[in-house]
Amino acid sequence: MRIQPILDRLAPLKYKTLGGALEFIELRSLAGRLDALFIVPERGQARPSPFLTGVVDQNIDEGFMAMMIIDRGRADIGTISEKFETRKAELIRCLATWTHPDSENLTQFVGWNLYSSDGNALTYAFNFKICTHFREIINGA
Repeated sequence: MRIQPILDRLAPLKYKTLGGALEFIELRSLAGRLDALFIVPERGQARPSPFLTGVVDQNIDEGFMAMMIIDRGRADIGTISEKFETRKAELIRCLATWTHPDSENLTQFVGWNLYSSDGNALTYAFNFKICTHFREIINGA
């Protein structure tokens, strides 16, 4: 699964920082760069290949996380909750209504959870899944 098409799809959501897994693991400070969103591949699981002589033919479920980091905003409690609800709805709507170019089906929204909190920002992991296809004819079979 290629990450760039996902980043391209999310660009109109206007995050101050938008990147992939490498940018996420290299985080030092996001001061002045929030709200941020990072796409991180999470898992891949192949379905069994049918028993066809000389052919590997499998569907692969590929999961990824959209790591959303939002700042606390103003001191009032409602601000981060309102921002989270707005950002959550636009993220799910943006990806769950779209077909990744490597897939034949719509992107599936799987769920979300709080990933971390440091007092200044909250990080949420939104899980999505696409299904890709792998087919290879084995030489000499």
